Amino acid sequence: MVVSLYRRQVRGTLYYMVSLVNRKINYGKSSFKNIIEKNYRYIDKTEAIYRLISSANDCVFLSRPRRFGKTLLLDTLSEIFQGNKELFRGLSIYEKDYDWKSYPVIRLDMSDTDRGSPQELKDSLLDSVSQIATEKGIDISSLTKITTPRSYMSTLLKQIKKSGQKAVVLIDEYDYPILSNIGKKSSEELQDLLEVLKDFYLSFKTNDACIHFLLLTGVTRIARSSIFSGMNNLKDISFSSEFCDLVGYTQEEVELYFATEIDSVSKSQNYHREDFITQIKDWYDGYRFSDSETSVYNPADINMFFGEECKFVSYWIQTGITSFLVNIVSSASKLDMSEEFCLPKEADFFLSNISLDELSDKDNLILLLYQAGYLTIKRYDSINKQYYLSFPNREVAVAFNLNLVKSFWNKDYSYFSQYKSIASYLVKQDIDSFIKGVSDLFKSLTKTPQKYHENAVEMVLALVLRMAGNCRVEEQTRTGEGISDIVVETKDSIYIIELKMDKTSQEALLQIENKKYADKYITSPEYKDFKVIGIGLCFSSSNCRLIGHECREFIR
Repeated sequence: MVVSLYRRQVRGTLYYMVSLVNRKINYGKSSFKNIIEKNYRYIDKTEAIYRLISSANDCVFLSRPRRFGKTLLLDTLSEIFQGNKELFRGLSIYEKDYDWKSYPVIRLDMSDTDRGSPQELKDSLLDSVSQIATEKGIDISSLTKITTPRSYMSTLLKQIKKSGQKAVVLIDEYDYPILSNIGKKSSEELQDLLEVLKDFYLSFKTNDACIHFLLLTGVTRIARSSIFSGMNNLKDISFSSEFCDLVGYTQEEVELYFATEIDSVSKSQNYHREDFITQIKDWYDGYRFSDSETSVYNPADINMFFGEECKFVSYWIQTGITSFLVNIVSSASKLDMSEEFCLPKEADFFLSNISLDELSDKDNLILLLYQAGYLTIKRYDSINKQYYLSFPNREVAVAFNLNLVKSFWNKDYSYFSQYKSIASYLVKQDIDSFIKGVSDLFKSLTKTPQKYHENAVEMVLALVLRMAGNCRVEEQTRTGEGISDIVVETKDSIYIIELKMDKTSQEALLQIENKKYADKYITSPEYKDFKVIGIGLCFSSSNCRLIGHECREFIR
């Protein structure tokens, strides 16, 4: 391994960082010790972790979308609290005044529990706590006559305290027993499962004197007040600007830790370095979890992007969509995703409350989409104290549209990716080939008779255009005196695409002209060297065939 030392300033503190030369990119490994000892790349989050464990809060809750590094965060904390200082040599926390005292660590992964029924969940929790106790040399069954998950955990915590120590409790996927059953069970059955969890989690409140530090992580804050009604000492940092980058990669971290890949790929693929960084940001950045303007990347996206062939494709959706997310996306077809969502209440209140018996309610769907990672905070109006949500990036927009498209045609990612060359025709300004490609695409999607509508057509076309990764695609863009269906920006052209069902392509083109959709581009100095082209497309609602097209260039 080639090693060199870099010195840099982070939040006013100087420290040395080991060079990343020859370090392997981490593909979803969540064992901190394994990452360090097997020479994988670790993006140093220990500065923020140090701030977390040094704060006055010793009972903490964090929600983030899936694949965001929550499990690795817990494992890193586990190594810190076990006093394994040498694993952190070269990282920020190694140079801090932390005492590296060793604590008994209790780890629970709620995704490993059986949760088909309340009784199965109880039995599974009993088994998990019993196994942890056995590993620590404690026989719970001989110490309590009450065999409930709560009594077992309470007994374990008290026995650890009797030994003169306090426990560290780290719980991953705390909400999984609920999420895995959404769409499968009634609200009453979900409530029964909630009651089991509520009773179990109360063991941490009633035994807080036995706990040095506790962290719960999960995807959602569903029924938070129900599950944690007795845990008034629980500090929710999910919406905290101080810890908005605790998990996820910042722009600074991406450019620092993947500098070698950025340099080599931008050269090999004939990108200007800054243009390449802009493309990466456009595809995978954009998650915001507070009123701070700090945005982060999903770590899974970046690791897979740089670890594979640096192709601009949708990695997040290929890591596996849980049934919970599929149910959310299917329900979201009731929403109009054309514009930003303005949160109807103060964000900290709205994002902390949801009713499981009203999941189809618009406000609840917006919340679930935010927590699942399909929506994020895009901007904050400090004057009116309003938060606006939208897709975080192009990659998520592709994933979202693909799941909605599946509800119409039951086609997967690989099916639509074969048509992504359609975007290349726009890049080449080959309109005739673009029209033929669109026609071929929709001819292939007419196997199931049904009544098609414009939104379905728009979703498919925007999806395949985004998949190519060589142009910027925006849907429902507010321009001129209205909202255009699709706008495609290439390196030298702007295409304004208007869709119509059972009308004429001339009507579609006339709408572009009358609503002055092109004015924004033909009058802006930013686009002075761009061609601006309007394309009207007309489809049949009976079979979704393209039945007409018309285009014209708008001259300055």
